[in-house]
Amino acid sequence: MNASSEEASRWQIVRFFAYVLAAGLAVQALYQLVVARGPSIAEENGLLELSQVGVAVIGGATLAAAAAFARRGRTALALCSGALLYAAARESDLWIERVAFEDAYKYLAGGPIAAAVALVAWRDRRWWAESFQWANHPAAGLLLCGGLQILVVAALFDRSDLWDSVTNVHQADPMKRLVEESIELSGYLALAIGALELFVTCRREYAAAFETELAVERVPARPLVLHAPSGERRRLAA
Repeated sequence: MNASSEEASRWQIVRFFAYVLAAGLAVQALYQLVVARGPSIAEENGLLELSQVGVAVIGGATLAAAAAFARRGRTALALCSGALLYAAARESDLWIERVAFEDAYKYLAGGPIAAAVALVAWRDRRWWAESFQWANHPAAGLLLCGGLQILVVAALFDRSDLWDSVTNVHQADPMKRLVEESIELSGYLALAIGALELFVTCRREYAAAFETELAVERVPARPLVLHAPSGERRRLAA
Protein backbone atom coordinates (compact mmCIF):
# COMPACT_ATOMS: atom_id res chain seq x y z
CA MET A 1 0.00 0.00 0.00
CA ASN A 2 1.49 3.34 -1.05
CA ALA A 3 1.38 6.60 0.88
CA SER A 4 -1.62 7.98 -0.99
CA SER A 5 -3.65 4.82 -0.30
CA GLU A 6 -2.78 4.94 3.39
CA GLU A 7 -3.82 8.58 3.59
CA ALA A 8 -7.10 7.82 1.81
CA SER A 9 -7.80 4.99 4.26
CA ARG A 10 -7.13 7.26 7.23
CA TRP A 11 -9.50 9.89 5.91
CA GLN A 12 -12.12 7.22 5.28
CA ILE A 13 -11.95 6.15 8.92
CA VAL A 14 -12.27 9.78 9.99
CA ARG A 15 -15.33 10.20 7.78
CA PHE A 16 -16.93 7.05 9.19
CA PHE A 17 -16.47 8.33 12.73
CA ALA A 18 -18.00 11.64 11.62
CA TYR A 19 -20.98 9.78 10.16
CA VAL A 20 -21.53 7.87 13.40
CA LEU A 21 -21.30 11.09 15.40
CA ALA A 22 -23.73 12.88 13.08
CA ALA A 23 -26.18 9.98 13.24
CA GLY A 24 -26.00 9.94 17.04
CA LEU A 25 -26.66 13.67 17.21
CA ALA A 26 -29.59 13.31 14.79
CA VAL A 27 -31.16 10.56 16.90
CA GLN A 28 -30.72 12.59 20.07
CA ALA A 29 -32.26 15.65 18.41
CA LEU A 30 -35.21 13.57 17.24
CA TYR A 31 -35.67 12.20 20.75
CA GLN A 32 -35.69 15.67 22.27
CA LEU A 33 -38.19 16.90 19.69
CA VAL A 34 -40.55 14.00 20.33
CA VAL A 35 -40.36 14.58 24.09
CA ALA A 36 -40.97 18.30 23.68
CA ARG A 37 -43.58 18.34 20.91
CA GLY A 38 -44.92 14.82 20.69
CA PRO A 39 -45.94 13.04 17.49
CA SER A 40 -46.99 16.34 15.90
CA ILE A 41 -43.54 16.68 14.32
CA ALA A 42 -44.52 13.83 11.97
CA GLU A 43 -47.56 15.60 10.51
CA GLU A 44 -47.84 16.43 6.83
CA ASN A 45 -45.42 19.25 6.01
CA GLY A 46 -44.02 18.84 9.51
CA LEU A 47 -40.46 18.97 10.73
CA LEU A 48 -39.68 15.36 9.86
CA GLU A 49 -40.87 15.71 6.28
CA LEU A 50 -38.94 18.95 5.90
CA SER A 51 -35.82 17.17 7.16
CA GLN A 52 -36.39 14.34 4.70
CA VAL A 53 -36.65 16.80 1.82
CA GLY A 54 -33.45 18.57 2.85
CA VAL A 55 -31.44 15.36 3.26
CA ALA A 56 -32.76 13.93 -0.02
CA VAL A 57 -31.87 17.11 -1.92
CA ILE A 58 -28.37 17.10 -0.44
CA GLY A 59 -27.91 13.44 -1.36
CA GLY A 60 -29.24 13.93 -4.88
CA ALA A 61 -27.08 16.99 -5.49
CA THR A 62 -24.02 15.17 -4.15
CA LEU A 63 -24.62 12.27 -6.53
CA ALA A 64 -25.09 14.71 -9.41
CA ALA A 65 -21.73 16.28 -8.56
CA ALA A 66 -20.20 12.80 -8.37
CA ALA A 67 -21.54 12.04 -11.85
CA ALA A 68 -19.99 15.27 -13.14
CA PHE A 69 -16.54 14.24 -11.85
CA ALA A 70 -16.90 10.52 -12.58
CA ARG A 71 -14.50 8.84 -14.96
CA ARG A 72 -16.70 5.73 -15.09
CA GLY A 73 -20.27 4.62 -14.47
CA ARG A 74 -21.97 7.98 -14.88
CA THR A 75 -25.30 6.41 -15.79
CA ALA A 76 -25.70 4.68 -12.43
CA LEU A 77 -24.76 7.84 -10.53
CA ALA A 78 -27.16 9.96 -12.55
CA LEU A 79 -29.95 7.42 -12.06
CA CYS A 80 -29.46 7.37 -8.27
CA SER A 81 -29.26 11.16 -8.20
CA GLY A 82 -32.50 11.44 -10.14
CA ALA A 83 -34.23 8.97 -7.84
CA LEU A 84 -33.23 10.92 -4.74
CA LEU A 85 -34.24 14.28 -6.19
CA TYR A 86 -37.57 12.84 -7.30
CA ALA A 87 -38.08 11.41 -3.80
CA ALA A 88 -37.47 14.89 -2.39
CA ALA A 89 -40.14 16.27 -4.72
CA ARG A 90 -42.54 13.51 -3.69
CA GLU A 91 -42.02 14.25 -0.01
CA SER A 92 -42.87 17.92 -0.66
CA ASP A 93 -45.85 17.15 -2.89
CA LEU A 94 -48.34 19.17 -0.83
CA TRP A 95 -46.18 22.29 -0.95
CA ILE A 96 -45.82 22.01 -4.71
CA GLU A 97 -49.55 21.38 -5.17
CA ARG A 98 -50.39 24.54 -3.22
CA VAL A 99 -48.62 26.71 -5.78
CA ALA A 100 -49.34 24.61 -8.86
CA PHE A 101 -51.85 21.80 -9.35
CA GLU A 102 -52.60 18.29 -8.14
CA ASP A 103 -49.72 15.84 -8.58
CA ALA A 104 -47.64 18.70 -9.95
CA TYR A 105 -44.42 17.20 -8.62
CA LYS A 106 -44.73 14.32 -11.07
CA TYR A 107 -44.50 16.70 -14.00
CA LEU A 108 -42.66 19.78 -12.73
CA ALA A 109 -39.94 17.74 -11.03
CA GLY A 110 -40.23 14.29 -12.57
CA GLY A 111 -40.13 15.51 -16.16
CA PRO A 112 -36.87 17.50 -15.99
CA ILE A 113 -35.22 14.88 -13.79
CA ALA A 114 -36.13 12.07 -16.20
CA ALA A 115 -34.91 14.13 -19.16
CA ALA A 116 -31.57 14.89 -17.48
CA VAL A 117 -30.99 11.25 -16.53
CA ALA A 118 -31.90 10.11 -20.04
CA LEU A 119 -29.44 12.61 -21.52
CA VAL A 120 -26.61 11.35 -19.32
CA ALA A 121 -27.48 7.74 -20.12
CA TRP A 122 -27.51 8.48 -23.86
CA ARG A 123 -24.12 10.18 -23.77
CA ASP A 124 -22.74 7.34 -21.65
CA ARG A 125 -24.38 4.57 -23.69
CA ARG A 126 -21.08 3.04 -24.83
CA TRP A 127 -19.95 2.56 -21.24
CA TRP A 128 -23.11 1.36 -19.50
CA ALA A 129 -21.33 -1.77 -18.31
CA GLU A 130 -19.01 0.38 -16.20
CA SER A 131 -21.96 1.36 -14.01
CA PHE A 132 -22.01 -2.14 -12.53
CA GLN A 133 -18.53 -1.52 -11.10
CA TRP A 134 -20.10 0.66 -8.41
CA ALA A 135 -21.73 -2.46 -6.94
CA ASN A 136 -18.33 -3.29 -5.40
CA HIS A 137 -18.01 0.11 -3.75
CA PRO A 138 -18.67 0.25 0.03
CA ALA A 139 -21.23 3.00 -0.58
CA ALA A 140 -23.41 0.51 -2.46
CA GLY A 141 -24.25 -1.14 0.85
CA LEU A 142 -25.35 2.19 2.31
CA LEU A 143 -27.51 2.92 -0.73
CA LEU A 144 -29.07 -0.52 -0.52
CA CYS A 145 -29.80 -0.21 3.20
CA GLY A 146 -31.25 3.27 2.78
CA GLY A 147 -33.45 2.17 -0.08
CA LEU A 148 -34.72 -0.85 1.85
CA GLN A 149 -35.54 1.31 4.86
CA ILE A 150 -37.61 3.71 2.75
CA LEU A 151 -39.27 1.28 0.36
CA VAL A 152 -39.75 -1.78 2.58
CA VAL A 153 -39.47 -1.08 6.30
CA ALA A 154 -41.22 2.30 6.27
CA ALA A 155 -43.94 0.90 4.01
CA LEU A 156 -44.51 -1.93 6.48
CA PHE A 157 -44.97 0.44 9.40
CA ASP A 158 -47.24 2.64 7.29
CA ARG A 159 -49.99 0.02 7.41
CA SER A 160 -52.84 1.16 9.65
CA ASP A 161 -54.05 -2.34 10.46
CA LEU A 162 -50.66 -3.13 12.00
CA TRP A 163 -50.96 -0.22 14.43
CA ASP A 164 -54.62 -0.87 15.16
CA SER A 165 -53.62 -4.29 16.44
CA VAL A 166 -51.06 -2.98 18.95
CA THR A 167 -52.55 0.31 20.19
CA ASN A 168 -55.90 2.06 20.49
CA VAL A 169 -57.55 3.81 17.59
CA HIS A 170 -56.87 7.35 18.83
CA GLN A 171 -53.12 6.81 19.13
CA ALA A 172 -52.63 4.58 16.10
CA ASP A 173 -52.36 7.23 13.38
CA PRO A 174 -49.97 9.64 15.19
CA MET A 175 -47.70 6.79 16.25
CA LYS A 176 -47.79 5.29 12.77
CA ARG A 177 -46.71 8.54 11.16
CA LEU A 178 -43.99 9.18 13.74
CA VAL A 179 -42.41 5.75 13.30
CA GLU A 180 -42.79 5.74 9.53
CA GLU A 181 -41.35 9.23 9.03
CA SER A 182 -38.47 8.51 11.41
CA ILE A 183 -37.54 5.37 9.50
CA GLU A 184 -37.70 7.25 6.21
CA LEU A 185 -35.46 9.98 7.58
CA SER A 186 -32.87 7.42 8.68
CA GLY A 187 -33.05 5.88 5.21
CA TYR A 188 -32.42 9.23 3.54
CA LEU A 189 -29.48 9.81 5.87
CA ALA A 190 -27.96 6.48 4.81
CA LEU A 191 -28.46 7.41 1.16
CA ALA A 192 -26.84 10.81 1.70
CA ILE A 193 -23.83 9.23 3.39
CA GLY A 194 -23.47 6.78 0.52
CA ALA A 195 -23.71 9.65 -1.94
CA LEU A 196 -20.95 11.52 -0.13
CA GLU A 197 -18.67 8.48 -0.23
CA LEU A 198 -19.25 8.09 -3.96
CA PHE A 199 -18.49 11.77 -4.49
CA VAL A 200 -15.21 11.44 -2.59
CA THR A 201 -14.22 8.47 -4.75
CA CYS A 202 -15.16 10.19 -8.01
CA ARG A 203 -13.36 13.37 -7.00
CA ARG A 204 -10.22 11.42 -6.08
CA GLU A 205 -10.25 9.47 -9.36
CA TYR A 206 -10.76 12.70 -11.30
CA ALA A 207 -7.83 14.38 -9.53
CA ALA A 208 -5.58 11.36 -10.12
CA ALA A 209 -6.46 11.27 -13.83
CA PHE A 210 -5.89 15.01 -14.12
CA GLU A 211 -2.45 14.75 -12.51
CA THR A 212 -1.56 11.88 -14.84
CA GLU A 213 -2.54 13.91 -17.88
CA LEU A 214 -0.46 16.85 -16.67
CA ALA A 215 2.53 14.59 -16.10
CA VAL A 216 2.24 13.24 -19.64
CA GLU A 217 2.07 16.75 -21.09
CA ARG A 218 5.20 17.81 -19.20
CA VAL A 219 7.33 15.00 -20.67
CA PRO A 220 9.34 16.53 -23.56
CA ALA A 221 8.86 14.88 -26.90
CA ARG A 222 11.92 13.08 -28.25
CA PRO A 223 12.56 12.41 -31.93
CA LEU A 224 12.45 8.71 -32.62
CA VAL A 225 14.59 7.41 -35.47
CA LEU A 226 14.45 3.72 -36.24
CA HIS A 227 16.96 1.90 -38.44
CA ALA A 228 18.52 5.12 -39.69
CA PRO A 229 22.10 4.99 -41.01
CA SER A 230 24.77 6.18 -38.62
CA GLY A 231 25.46 9.26 -40.72
CA GLU A 232 21.78 10.15 -40.76
CA ARG A 233 21.57 9.74 -36.98
CA ARG A 234 24.55 12.08 -36.51
CA ARG A 235 22.92 14.62 -38.81
CA LEU A 236 19.64 14.49 -36.89
CA ALA A 237 21.44 14.75 -33.57
CA ALA A 238 23.30 17.81 -34.79
